Amino acid sequence: MPNNKGKYLTPYLTPYVSGIYDVDNDIEAIGNFMARTLKLPPSVQGIFRNFSTAEFIEENLGQMFGLTIDQKASLVRIIRGILLADEFLGDFPSLISSRLGVEMNTANQIAQKIVNELFAPAMEDIKNMQRGKFRDRTAQTRSSQTQQPPPNVSTEGNVINLRHK
Repeated sequence: MPNNKGKYLTPYLTPYVSGIYDVDNDIEAIGNFMARTLKLPPSVQGIFRNFSTAEFIEENLGQMFGLTIDQKASLVRIIRGILLADEFLGDFPSLISSRLGVEMNTANQIAQKIVNELFAPAMEDIKNMQRGKFRDRTAQTRSSQTQQPPPNVSTEGNVINLRHK
């Protein structure tokens, strides 16, 4: 729970606990938030609620990247947004950079570590939720990736010239 200065009493926060804290004493908002989290796939709920998520953020990412308590709290909120599909996964590094005030290279490293280690057991469910919520953006991302010709391949009309590099 936040203390009188808006700081959390413990730095170890799960996305679920920080969500409860962030709606403060609004009973209706707390009920809506809890109902929303119960609709998440079990694999996502595991990340969302388990204390191991808080430990990963605090002890792994916090120490590795020298994050402050406020930066870790912001990171938990970003993770919560991704897991609830309120935030687009494709924006993950830029969200981290802007909200934590870190360089884009550091933000990419943090995002990569979260995706590869924290989100890994639920990645398919996260992607499905993201596709459902951000259908236009995920399609746009896929089409921009598929429209780029492979490197060192020359195209002439409808013919790909593999000899001409």
